[in-house]
Amino acid sequence: MSDMFKPACGSHSLLETVFFVQFAPEIDLEVMPQLGDKLQSIHQFLPNRSSVSAVKIELRPEAQQVSSLQATGWQFARTSPEGDTEWLLRFMPDGLSIHCLAYTRWDEVWPIAEKALVESLKVLPSGVGLNAIGLKAIDRFEYAGEDLAMYQLDALIRRNSPHIADRVFSAGHRWHCNSGWFVSIPAFGREMNDREALNQINVSGGPISGPAGEQTFVTIDHNQVVKGGIAINPAEHGWLGPVMKKMHKDNIVVLSEILVDYMIRRINLTVKAEA
Repeated sequence: MSDMFKPACGSHSLLETVFFVQFAPEIDLEVMPQLGDKLQSIHQFLPNRSSVSAVKIELRPEAQQVSSLQATGWQFARTSPEGDTEWLLRFMPDGLSIHCLAYTRWDEVWPIAEKALVESLKVLPSGVGLNAIGLKAIDRFEYAGEDLAMYQLDALIRRNSPHIADRVFSAGHRWHCNSGWFVSIPAFGREMNDREALNQINVSGGPISGPAGEQTFVTIDHNQVVKGGIAINPAEHGWLGPVMKKMHKDNIVVLSEILVDYMIRRINLTVKAEA
């Protein structure tokens, strides 16, 4: 029964890690085209740059409607030799997100994400601050059984988990469970002070269509966000690393409270191994 589920990414289950910040106030759309050229340092390690555009509709007094494309943001990406996206950065008026789709280890992934975050924050227009900072981790496990009639969720999810409702264990292969709570984020410099992180977790099971056809998966989507105005000094970002690492470790704790011991060992899920 231990082989009924397997990590969707081979030796690990982390499908995507997202580092994100939210701006307040939003950046003026008129400024966005200029910021693309200011992000040359991002372009060096995420070489594929493209603009994100939206249709702008203008109503004129003579009852004429004029539409045009307007750059509303920037996207930077890096792909593998096979053409798969490994890293993606989206810089939009309301915030930026950095997506790692080729996770290896935290001490290899975070330095890349940190550089992208810091370089992006340097180009923020005067008066624009941060209203939130967060980390999202999406883990996925494939059902490896031959017959869905044999599906047993407790081969992957522990029955006494505080994050999973008991009824999903008798719901078959299609189910969904979500919850939320707050945890303390210790002070990391004057920018952060003592704050709380809202944890939102969505766990679901069901079929997903892909290149290999329809397969059954269990997906664990864990989102952590620290809200509240954060002062920005382009020369001081020492608080970013400790905050992200704290949320990363909290994600490991949550996963260890959801997964059975066999799967925890299989994906080497320990804070010590990832620190």
